[in-house]
Amino acid sequence: MSNVETIISITENIRAAAQGEGIVLSPKTNAQARNVPASVMPTGEIVYTGETFEDSYGERPHYVTAGFLIRVEFPERLMEDIMRAQQAAAHKLRGALTVSSLNMGALAESKLVSSVRITEVQAQMKDDIGGVSCVLAVRYRETI
Repeated sequence: MSNVETIISITENIRAAAQGEGIVLSPKTNAQARNVPASVMPTGEIVYTGETFEDSYGERPHYVTAGFLIRVEFPERLMEDIMRAQQAAAHKLRGALTVSSLNMGALAESKLVSSVRITEVQAQMKDDIGGVSCVLAVRYRETI
């Protein structure tokens, strides 16, 4: 499995883990919560923010840390309900995004993911739509 295939598999496993918790991360870009049916909310998107390659003294890097931003929006309209949805989503994502859940599917045999960290979750409000942004760092072993 190439490193490109690894990062693609990690992205799909993030999507699957969130969906297991009832959070649909759409592959479509620029999804607007107002245009999404309430039956598929909470909904959101995965944004790939880049990768950091370890310096291994002139050798090929052995590990990579990939960054992701997960945005989730909610159908709730009352502030109290929005706050509870934000809190629930933060903890659902924290519970779902684990080393085991990201080492599924194409990565089940190789188990290349070695660390998953949620470095920050921020509650957001935009145009009366509540949501959260989750910053995720995934460390995986490179293949040669």
